[in-house]
Amino acid sequence: MSSRSVHASHPSVATGIYPVRAIGRMLVTLLIVGVASLGQAQTGTAGGITVNGVGTAYGSPDTAVVDLGVSLYNADVAAGMSQVDERMQAIREALVAAGVDATDIRTTGLSVWREQQFDQQGNPTTERYNIWHNYNVTVRDPESVGAVINAAVAAGANNIGGVTFTIADPSALERDARADAIADARERAEHLAELMGVTLGEPVSVVEGYQGYMPMVRQAAFDMGSGGIATGELAVSVNVTVTFSLGGAEQ
Repeated sequence: MSSRSVHASHPSVATGIYPVRAIGRMLVTLLIVGVASLGQAQTGTAGGITVNGVGTAYGSPDTAVVDLGVSLYNADVAAGMSQVDERMQAIREALVAAGVDATDIRTTGLSVWREQQFDQQGNPTTERYNIWHNYNVTVRDPESVGAVINAAVAAGANNIGGVTFTIADPSALERDARADAIADARERAEHLAELMGVTLGEPVSVVEGYQGYMPMVRQAAFDMGSGGIATGELAVSVNVTVTFSLGGAEQ
């Protein structure tokens, strides 16, 4: 009797297990469908058009930076240093007399190195020292750059490293370039929306990229006696990346 009662209980246990497994499979299926639907909703919400816009504004430089100085050789390092110091002091005085503010003159390089001299057979003979001293000079009036360089050379400068033109406060040009960049981005996005047959929504994100100067050639030069210095123009460039939302299909 006990044996039959054990076998008779098996069907009731089995019928209790199968519905639980079926319900589990249904719950997993519903969960997967729910996640997929949520993913589709998020994708649709985050959709849009992302474009890059570029704007450029042009302006004439109002500041010049000149690198100049003295380089010479001397067998006696102390005598050479004294000679260079004397020349640099004369150059400084000449720059101030030419209209440069004393605070706009600063040393950017000073070096001394020894050079071994050799005879025709390659045997070492004497040695000498090369002493180099350099000024970075800010000229607030670009039209006077030529006169400033001439004054420095007349006072003993024999090394002109270069001339760089810049704009002391580029903020106004940056604002103009930024406005042009936003307008360019909107125009690009509107064209893309038109091609896709949808309407363009509002901007949802804006990222500003690199800003910088680009030299532009301009017909202007200042007399230096043997040639001219062209200031050119500076172009301030601003890049933006804008994402616009999408509206419905065009009617």
